[in-house]
Amino acid sequence: MRYPVAFYNSKKYGTLIGEPIIPGLREFASNEEYEEIIPKVKEYYSELLNNFKNKGLDRSINIFLKKISKIAILDDSFKECLAKDLKIDRRQIELSILNSEYILNQIAYLKQNFRKIKKTNPLEYAEIVGELVSLLGLKRTLRLLRKHGIKMARTTVNYLYKVSMMHSSVKKLIEERKLPLTIAFEIPLEHDKSWSVELVNLSYKEAKRKLKKLKSG
Repeated sequence: MRYPVAFYNSKKYGTLIGEPIIPGLREFASNEEYEEIIPKVKEYYSELLNNFKNKGLDRSINIFLKKISKIAILDDSFKECLAKDLKIDRRQIELSILNSEYILNQIAYLKQNFRKIKKTNPLEYAEIVGELVSLLGLKRTLRLLRKHGIKMARTTVNYLYKVSMMHSSVKKLIEERKLPLTIAFEIPLEHDKSWSVELVNLSYKEAKRKLKKLKSG
C-alpha cells in the first residue's frame, strides 16, 4: 500500500517532505503510518540527489521511482523541488520520468490487467493509475495510456485516482477484497472511512442499495 506524499520548498530549510495538506484536514493515513514512511522517502530522495552526480538523471530517477513505489504516491511538487535541488529544468525531469523503465513497466502491468474483470491486485491497479495522474496530470496520463493501447475512459481514470487517494483503512479493505473496487469508486472521499465500514463484505447489489441510502441521508 502507498501513501500520498508531498514535497515543500522552504527558503529556510530547503526541501521538506510530508503528508499533503488538504483544506478540511482530510487524512490519507494514520500519524503512525506516516511516521513510518516519511523517513524512508527522505532517505530515498537523498540517495536520488547523490546518485545524480555519478549516475546521471535518467538512471537516478528510475532507481528512485522503483524504491518509492513500494510506499508512496508522489505529485507534481516532487518535480518542482527536484528541479530546484538539482538546478535543472523541470521539463528534463518530466521527460526522464516518462521515458523511465519504471513507468514503462507500470504501463505494461496496467495493459496486462486492463481487460480482466477480476484484477490480479485491485488496489495496486488503482494506485498505479493514481500515481500516474498525481505525477503527470490527467491529460498526460490519458495520452500515455492511449499511446500504449489502453483506451481507459476519463471517468475510470478519475475513479481509480480517487481510490488511490482514499484513507489507508479503506484501501486495506480493497486489498483484502472485502470492498470491491467498483463500489469504492462511488464512495465520496469525505466519507471514505465511515461509509466503507458499512459496505464491507456485502454483495454488489447490497452495497449499491446501501450506498443509495447513505447518499440520501
